[in-house]
Amino acid sequence: MCQSTSCDLQTLMAMNTIGLSVLVDTLKDARYYYKRSNNISVRRIEEFQSAAVYIQGTGINIIIESYHMNYDPEAIRNGFYFHMGMRDMIE
Repeated sequence: MCQSTSCDLQTLMAMNTIGLSVLVDTLKDARYYYKRSNNISVRRIEEFQSAAVYIQGTGINIIIESYHMNYDPEAIRNGFYFHMGMRDMIE
């Protein structure tokens, strides 16, 4: 059987993995929207645009808080803007 502390650690690791996956997928979708929005279907554009809006607003904060991750949302957002060449968006 599973000891209490090892179960807690397994749960924490699972939540962290899920949260990180959600965060990475959101960043990928937003990147796709900014780089290739003229070559994809309208439905996909709306999905990718939603991810971009999520990053610009408090969406990253919500993901990080929901999954109890110890990340700085501003640093993630600014890093995304920097790598996308959108330096005017960096706060």
